[in-house]
Amino acid sequence: MASVPSQLQVGWLRQRLSTIWRSLAAIRHPARSLTGKLMAFVLLTTATALLVAGTSLLATDLYQDRRAWSEQLQSGADILAFATAPALSFDDRTAAQRTLAALERQPAIHAAAIYDARGLPIAVYRRGAAAPPPAQVPVLSPGLHFSGTQGELLQPVIQGGERLGSVYLRGQYEATGRVVTYLNVLAVVMFAGLVAAMLTAGWLQRAITQPMESIAHVARQIVERRTYALRAGKTTHDEFALVVDAFNNMLGEVQLRTQALEQSNQALKEAAAVRQAAELAMLASERLYRAIGESINYGVWVCDAAGRNTYASESFLALTGLTLEAYCYPGWIEVVHPEDRAAVRAAWRECVRSGSAWYHEHRIRDVHGQYHFILAQGVPIRDEQGHIERWAGIHLDIGRLKQTEQALREADRRKDEFLATLAHELRNPLAPIRNAVFILNSPNANDTQRQRARDVIDRQVRHMSLLLDDLLDVSRVTRGQFLLKKEYVDLKAVCDMAIETARPLIQAKNHRLNVTLPPVPVTVEADPLRLAQVISNLLTNAAKYTDAQGHIDLEVVLGDAELTLAVRDDGIGLSSESIPRLFTMFSQVDSSIDRAQGGLGIGLALVKGLVELHGGTITVSSPG
Repeated sequence: MASVPSQLQVGWLRQRLSTIWRSLAAIRHPARSLTGKLMAFVLLTTATALLVAGTSLLATDLYQDRRAWSEQLQSGADILAFATAPALSFDDRTAAQRTLAALERQPAIHAAAIYDARGLPIAVYRRGAAAPPPAQVPVLSPGLHFSGTQGELLQPVIQGGERLGSVYLRGQYEATGRVVTYLNVLAVVMFAGLVAAMLTAGWLQRAITQPMESIAHVARQIVERRTYALRAGKTTHDEFALVVDAFNNMLGEVQLRTQALEQSNQALKEAAAVRQAAELAMLASERLYRAIGESINYGVWVCDAAGRNTYASESFLALTGLTLEAYCYPGWIEVVHPEDRAAVRAAWRECVRSGSAWYHEHRIRDVHGQYHFILAQGVPIRDEQGHIERWAGIHLDIGRLKQTEQALREADRRKDEFLATLAHELRNPLAPIRNAVFILNSPNANDTQRQRARDVIDRQVRHMSLLLDDLLDVSRVTRGQFLLKKEYVDLKAVCDMAIETARPLIQAKNHRLNVTLPPVPVTVEADPLRLAQVISNLLTNAAKYTDAQGHIDLEVVLGDAELTLAVRDDGIGLSSESIPRLFTMFSQVDSSIDRAQGGLGIGLALVKGLVELHGGTITVSSPG
């Protein structure tokens, strides 16, 4: 009695395995089998649903895990920033190193460093053979940054509103183990789901697709053997039996018309093939040449043997606003710059006469009235006897090339002016220094003369030192390596410092300086030395370009959310052409040495850089 359930179970299992095997056999040829399509549809739907669900769960789990890892790293950075603030304040490298040593219990962190305000490390840490932290504070915005599975975090250390330094952490987010485990579970679930889907598809195959397989078998034979004498057999007496009868009747009707249609179809196919081949060849050739022409800046052009225009690309016509008819007559010469027309006409006539290649630069007017530099190139097309049939060429946009050429010439001119002025600036102090040295070496010089010589050397050396300091400062500002030493200072004290610096030149030219400050004391957060340098440079520049006994105004206006500082003078003024480049390196309003007093044209460039480092802006205006 105990063997009966066991035999039933074995039989059921064999039946299910047989169903699965038949289903697998049908899937091997899904394109030729309705059963295969049904099985493939069921399996693909099931597999897709399982993959989408599994992938979504895996992505969500990894996102939450990575977010938790990021928050843990951020918390560690916050704790390190708080713990290392005293060490940074007192430059205690030992304490900072002890703080980093606690990271040994954090296996996810591979490297760390504490940098001072200058960006130099005072303590570093790395785990095992991991790469060390950067030798200088990396150029990163505060916060966590990922590159693949590696995360870098830069946390500023701020105490009392002052940035003492930075904390840098680098860790490796490992999710391989979690992904492998998850994929193993997903594989088991997918296998079980696919087995269930195959059993379900097997039942559907027996109930639905078997009646259709007889029709499919006959249809396959008709396709392969090209005969309509075959008929499908009935396997059921339900609705599918009506489909089989209709299919057989259709085969009979088709068989009668096939022979008549085959002859006419063959003739039509041959005629259509010839016509289609000719059309495709003609359309393909037209598209090819049109695409080549439109890919060039301003397209292609064609002329007849006498040099008269016959064609231009749409790109050129759209640029100039001409129609093809207007381009051909009176011709494209109408959009050439008036100053270039005579030379273009003469060059083109000579080209047509000699039959040589066409190569000419000129300007053309666009539809908005603006002129563009173009390079027109072309070659003659000759027949077998060597006679010119027509001309073909292209228009190239060389506007950027011309702008670059002009910019290079301007830069070269400014470089020459700067070198000449720099040589003048360096040569001027050397003459009095050489004379002073001669006096010091003279045995007949008395003490008063020797002291005066030393004063001359000291004054001229300080002048050269200030000149070189300005050059170094503007270079640092340009390269982004200038660091401000901000503090809370009284604005009036800064203005007094600047006025004191500029006073010798103002008094030497008998200028009248009028200073207007807010009625209440104003405290600003700034680098006092550099802010005073900005104001003194503006005052000195005004004094240089203002004639003797002129007027200079320094006014400070306190607004609701900003502070405005203005320097005005009644000097020579500025032309509209010089204003856009006033704050660029080596720019001078007047290149004459006596007017500019030997300046290198870097003062205002330095002013602009220092103002922008303080978070401000600078503008200039002049009636002319």
